[in-house]
Amino acid sequence: MRHGWTLLLLLATQVASAQAPPRGVVLAGDEPTLHEALGAAREAGTARWDGEVVSAPEPTPTPELTALLDAYFDGEYVRCLEITGRAELETNRLLADGHRHAAGMVVAARAACLERLHESERSRAALRQLLVQDLVSAEVEDLLRGDLHQLLEALRGELESEARVRVSVTSEPSGARVTVDAGSVSCDATPCRFLLRAGPHHFRVELDGYRHASQTRAVGPEDGALAFSLGRPSMAESRVTLAATLSTRPEVTPDLLRDVANAWGRRLVLSTWRHDASVAAALYDRERDAVVTGTEPIGPRAVELAVNQAIREWTHAGEAPIWPWILGGAAALVAAAVVIGLVVGLQSEPEPQWVLRFSE
Repeated sequence: MRHGWTLLLLLATQVASAQAPPRGVVLAGDEPTLHEALGAAREAGTARWDGEVVSAPEPTPTPELTALLDAYFDGEYVRCLEITGRAELETNRLLADGHRHAAGMVVAARAACLERLHESERSRAALRQLLVQDLVSAEVEDLLRGDLHQLLEALRGELESEARVRVSVTSEPSGARVTVDAGSVSCDATPCRFLLRAGPHHFRVELDGYRHASQTRAVGPEDGALAFSLGRPSMAESRVTLAATLSTRPEVTPDLLRDVANAWGRRLVLSTWRHDASVAAALYDRERDAVVTGTEPIGPRAVELAVNQAIREWTHAGEAPIWPWILGGAAALVAAAVVIGLVVGLQSEPEPQWVLRFSE
């Protein structure tokens, strides 16, 4: 009888695990959206949901950039140079963070302030940097007027006559995306080859699921080669990187959300994001390696509607939220009862038998 109860306990444990809903994580770009999305997901009752706010990359250092331009237009050229030397406005750092426009404005302001302080050679070098790294924009040209603009155009003509440098970029593993100078030129998958102007360039190499690599290198007059080795990030690094990616790349893909599911250790990932007044949601199921995307409703209940739509489409795609667990649990209990009955029957004492003997 003792063995029968042991078997019943084991079967009951299996029933409990079969009834346990899958685990999922809800990701959103801000606390209010997360609160609404997590509430709607938990109310749906299809999984055990946790939630987390995914953080965007560092914003453009607007206060420092504003202070720089104010110093220039106020004629405080020494202060202007001092501000351009701050760590927050270091050109390579801005390019590494993807702030291409800010980098161009900083270099242009440096060139203008140096010119006003009669530092002609250093001003010329800054203008050349603008052209080499392709940082010239309409706002930069507005800042560089008069003699500076004429010098910029003269330098542009000189650079056009110079032969470009052929640079090859490889990575291990291959297939990584390469951006040069925060988007001046790019390549979707290594190995890559670029034709660049001689001078300093910032290279960034990225591959989903790996730690990104970056390097600023002065490209010489001869062909060059750069090799990057991409290592696997820690769990904490994976979450930070993937959170930043999700916050800037709403076009979610199975590859991206598979990495998210692995980083958070969840079967389900429900990603929500806002487009102006509308909200969209995408639900990824690691077991099926598939993404279900909800509609983009507009209105006060947009988050709830988008989440419900994504969960409903996922359910209709083959995930029954509760009935399989109930039926499976009932069947397991019936089977357990049958097994226990057999065990009890086999282990019970045999009925006494009477043997009659007749004497002669």
